[in-house]
Amino acid sequence: MSLVKRKISAVGITTPVCSSCKRPIPPTEKAVKFLCPNCGKVTIWRCERCRKLSVPYKCVYCGFEGP
Repeated sequence: MSLVKRKISAVGITTPVCSSCKRPIPPTEKAVKFLCPNCGKVTIWRCERCRKLSVPYKCVYCGFEGP
């Protein structure tokens, strides 16, 4: 485990995870978060790569799929 991950775990900070590719989003990346456009109950996180490539995402609450 890297030193950064150990420090983050020790502080209790969690990094957001991309809703499309499921990888952690580092604080330096140009990511976006928004509520599901259909139900508005789930926060969707999108990393820069998935946004540029229009990788689909799916809401875990209502099943809405978006680009």
